[in-house]
Amino acid sequence: MIHFRLSSTVAPVLAVLALATPSGAATVFAVGSTVTSADRTATFDAINSNDISLQTYTEDSISVSVNNISFQGFGAFLPNDPRSSGFFYGRGGNQGYVSISATDGQSFSALDLLLGDGFGLTTTNLAWETLLGGAVTGSGLVTMLARGTTVGWSHLSGFDTLRIGASPYLTSLGNFQAIAIDDVRAQIAATVPLPASLPLLLGAVGAAGALRRRKRAV
Repeated sequence: MIHFRLSSTVAPVLAVLALATPSGAATVFAVGSTVTSADRTATFDAINSNDISLQTYTEDSISVSVNNISFQGFGAFLPNDPRSSGFFYGRGGNQGYVSISATDGQSFSALDLLLGDGFGLTTTNLAWETLLGGAVTGSGLVTMLARGTTVGWSHLSGFDTLRIGASPYLTSLGNFQAIAIDDVRAQIAATVPLPASLPLLLGAVGAAGALRRRKRAV
């Protein structure tokens, strides 16, 4: 068996790096708002008619996309929508999901939105998943949500993509869905800076290692 002895000069560096690494906890879903301070907002007021492409819709550096064209109902599918103008709804629904991300690649620490769908029932099912760098950080299926409810997500380490779908009959993401959303609010994840003294500490570790090797050579 091979044993490694941790140098007393290296241990502090590992401790600092551990403190500077964000937690890998899973995404938390909530009924209600999760954003404490909105950095970006998408109100979809520019979607004021039918047949606007929703494949590349962007607003305030938020990308909201689905392989579909818009249907304009002025809040008909969002019962509690306080706005009287545009919202995001794909005409006829689709076999897939709506994807939300930042156009500049930033991660979200929290994101919330007003949820509805294209059906006339009072409740809907919501399927969702979040990703960071292509890896899934959380997923879920929430049933019997009242249409017009605010829902949100949060993650300590952040997520860069949210995928969502909704319908009263939805059982998993990727099945037929007809989600309607409005008032997307995003809070950008703060980067965790390394301590200013870390470069000096790393330099000291390198110097100490070189000195020990020189002594052994002698």
